[in-house]
Amino acid sequence: MWAVDVKSNGSGLDIGNARSLFKPAHGFWWGNPFYDVTPDGKRFLMFITSEETPATINLVVNWAAELKQ
Repeated sequence: MWAVDVKSNGSGLDIGNARSLFKPAHGFWWGNPFYDVTPDGKRFLMFITSEETPATINLVVNWAAELKQ
């Protein structure tokens, strides 16, 4: 992930030097990054897994019927 300062100079843009912010831990999954940016643009949200914690997904189907019970 890279950042660059961009400023208007009246007749165009001044582009600063690119700088590395961080290297995403996992890259991309099916063309989608493992991160997103908060609406205010101040933070990144990332999915980070650890080999110490096994990944578990619980899929609940027909949950509305179970809720009625």
